Amino acid sequence: MGMLLYAETSEGHRLASSTTLEIPLRSGSLSKQEVKARQRGQEMAKWLVKQIELGGVVDEYLADQIIIFMALATSGILEITPPNERCEVLVGEVSLHTETAMRIAEKILNVVFSVKKQKTGHLIECIRR
Repeated sequence: MGMLLYAETSEGHRLASSTTLEIPLRSGSLSKQEVKARQRGQEMAKWLVKQIELGGVVDEYLADQIIIFMALATSGILEITPPNERCEVLVGEVSLHTETAMRIAEKILNVVFSVKKQKTGHLIECIRR
């Protein structure tokens, strides 16, 4: 079974929380599986509310994955399109994975990352050196 919850901000951004849960099909009562599904749903809802309260348009799990794309777009190394002067993304929390991805991208490409605390969330900015 899969569950997906999402919320839409006043600016039209969507934040989502999803999970899968294995519920074995056996004869008999489903009460244990129903309780497990209800608990997982409550956990997902709490996580989604936390992400909304933190601010940002991506969560900590996506933030570290988009760092390389920000660096590539800013550096101009791809030569597919003109390089951007800068790229930025608003995240709720900056994880250690995200910080590591920024430092590695800075070493490989001609870019510099900065993180600025906002009223809600953190703005990650990538500029060309």
